[in-house]
Amino acid sequence: MNANSPRADRGAIPVAPDHPAISDASWAAIVADYRAKRAEYHRLVTALDEAESRFEAHVELTAPKPKQPESVELPDIKNMTIAQIRAVDDTPENKAAWQQYEQDLAAWTAMRDGLHDTMVGPIECEHDRSLEEHVDAFRALVSYPVSSLTELDEKMALVLGEYEGFDVAPERVAAIQADVRRLNAVAAPNAGDPVIEAAWQRRQEAFAVYNALPDDDGPSTGGYAPGEREQWDIIDAAEETIQTTTANTIRGAMIQLQVGLYHATTSKADESAITRGDFQALRRDDSNLDWPGQMMLAALISLASMVGHKPVDQPTAFNANDWIAKATEAGATFFVRDDELWIGAVTGSASSEVVEQLRAELDDERRQLVRDALAARGLLCVEA
Repeated sequence: MNANSPRADRGAIPVAPDHPAISDASWAAIVADYRAKRAEYHRLVTALDEAESRFEAHVELTAPKPKQPESVELPDIKNMTIAQIRAVDDTPENKAAWQQYEQDLAAWTAMRDGLHDTMVGPIECEHDRSLEEHVDAFRALVSYPVSSLTELDEKMALVLGEYEGFDVAPERVAAIQADVRRLNAVAAPNAGDPVIEAAWQRRQEAFAVYNALPDDDGPSTGGYAPGEREQWDIIDAAEETIQTTTANTIRGAMIQLQVGLYHATTSKADESAITRGDFQALRRDDSNLDWPGQMMLAALISLASMVGHKPVDQPTAFNANDWIAKATEAGATFFVRDDELWIGAVTGSASSEVVEQLRAELDDERRQLVRDALAARGLLCVEA
């Protein structure tokens, strides 16, 4: 792939509401309230910091903190006993100096506390009140049962923004999972996503042609080698369609996530696994997916499990899981050697003929679908 090929800034995937039972206006009001409360809280955080700075500067300028009495010098301390050292500190003058210091410190502390209440106290009270309102608004936002994938996307973005730099609390993740399950339960089962699936097929075919181009087939023009521009135009147009089309099914949403995940990595191994729909292959230690990419991957794996581990690019005419069940019953074994799927059987046995017949049913596309299904179910062994 040409790393310098121009790519459009896709932005968030727009998806229309699909669950009219809950008012979108209610969600919009909750989001607006949360945004307002969050903005006000952050304004007061800044205001509190500024008030604290003004207070410290004022105290330092007008009433510096009392200093401790200077210590009595002990030039020959190495040759003095503990009693002699204590006797030096125990003079009436030294005692009086420390007593005066403690009185001055207590008076200064009381003055400082009173001045802090006057200069900082009001804004501190506003800050604390705003924090409580911000937390309440955030809890209301997380717990609200969203009515569409658009709202779910917005909720996830707001939650991740709130936890930026920190792990998302399990109860927040659980609330989002509840949204996903509910939206899946009410999704129109027969609506289909023909536009998204057709665009996905065009994208897959263009990538296949692009990947088959020779590494060096002439000078580049505008960042593209000969033959690349045509394929990238097809890919860009297909991805634009996928990004702007409303998904009606889990499969359609998975395709949208799959394209987004593709652009979240720079690893050829990851790109290949994403294109194949081999999501489990991405859960390896050396994957270069960042945190947002890992979240998209988790969503894809979760959605795949909801539809029986059916790969995104698996056509309905061939059921890889049924084929695997038949081959397994006949004693077939599966493993990957040199990045190719091998299907073995005991030579000379009656079942080997069944496995051979099943193997003959697989063209390149079906073999890849079987490999994807095996990987999704954790049944694929890769030889070192």
